[in-house]
This record gives sequence, structure tokens and C-alpha cells, in this order.
Amino acid sequence: MTVRPPKILAPGLQPSPFAALEQELFEERAGALIRVARQFEAKLEKLKRMEPDHPDRAGLVAETARALWMLAVQREVMGLPGGDALIKAYEIPADVRLASGIVTQKVMRGLHRLRR
Repeated sequence: MTVRPPKILAPGLQPSPFAALEQELFEERAGALIRVARQFEAKLEKLKRMEPDHPDRAGLVAETARALWMLAVQREVMGLPGGDALIKAYEIPADVRLASGIVTQKVMRGLHRLRR
């Protein structure tokens, strides 16, 4: 692997050796985010086309929930909004949301009220 400085640096500046590493890490995280998002979208689309009483639905809900969790985690790694933003953007069914374990702002407010 070769280490090269990021292209975004202004000419004449001496890049630190860590700048190139940070750029590579960012590119890897972005690539992982794209892959995870595509996997989730494919599962969600398949789930939305499936009949509600289909015998394989429960398994696909679990797979979709796991893919949603992985997407939420990867978005958090990138510093992007997680749970609430994903639920709104993808119109995720309730059974997938519940199975994913993603804690939304609404749930957090309820938990804070219980602790008081």
C-alpha cells in the first residue's frame, strides 16, 4: 500500500503523514457505508414486496433489522445521524424497527422520564 497525501491540501503546505492515513480511512468508511446501505435497501425492498402472511416473512424481518442496525452503526461511525433519520428516510416498517433495537429520540425521552 502506498501512502499519498490528500489531494485537497493547498499547494505549498507540507502534509502530515497522518493526513494521508486519515484520507484513506475516510474512503474506506465511506465505501463500507455504501455497501451496507445497498444491502439494507435490497432487503427492505424485498420485504416490502412480500405478503404480510408469507411464511418466510419473520426471517426476512430479522435479516432486514440486522441490516438496519449495521447501517445505523456505520452512519454513526461517519458522524451522520442514525436512527430517527433512517426511519424517516426509508419508511421502515414497525416490525423491522422493533427487531433492530435502534433507540430513537422518542424512546430516549421515555426512558429519561422513567428514570426520574
